[in-house]
Amino acid sequence: MMAMKNVSYEKISEDDKETRKAYSLFSLLTFSWISDVFKTGSQRPLQQSDFLDVPEEDETNQLTEELQEKWNDELERSRQNGRVPRLWKTVLKLLSPTDILFVIFTGLVDSIGRFTQPFLLGYFLSALMHPDESHRYLLYGCTVLMMVTVVVRSLAMHQYDYKSLYLGMQLRSALKGIVYIKVNSVRSVTSNVILSYSAWE
Repeated sequence: MMAMKNVSYEKISEDDKETRKAYSLFSLLTFSWISDVFKTGSQRPLQQSDFLDVPEEDETNQLTEELQEKWNDELERSRQNGRVPRLWKTVLKLLSPTDILFVIFTGLVDSIGRFTQPFLLGYFLSALMHPDESHRYLLYGCTVLMMVTVVVRSLAMHQYDYKSLYLGMQLRSALKGIVYIKVNSVRSVTSNVILSYSAWE
């Protein structure tokens, strides 16, 4: 049996972080910022330093601490108001209004494009079946509008999917961190109870 090579995580140095280029709007819209990784991977096996560094705000420790602080605030307000604390309210507070509006906007643009394309295509086919010289410029305009709709809808759809998955990743990491802390605290209490009971015996 072939021995498995020992693989360890290599922390990205500060020099590597400083050399990361600032990506343009076009790069962010088309996701071309990841093309360098694919190009490198096609030439040789990828190394840890080839991947983009994780921003500090996306680290599990940072997200967990933020969620824990907001949950503690929710518990305090619940005690003062005499109501049951709601975890879902605390989780939603992790999302900024800008992120929520961005997801809603891109999703709305994608939905409008889905409804608009069939109508434009129907008008285009109808104009071809019943040619009229007076409608020629309308036909040209319809063609251009269909092309613009396809491009805009494609950009909106991919941005919507990416942002939704990105926010979901953040929420999942924060919730996993909270669950991990809770399990460790329960395990610690249980161990202390067992030790105390054994000493009492």
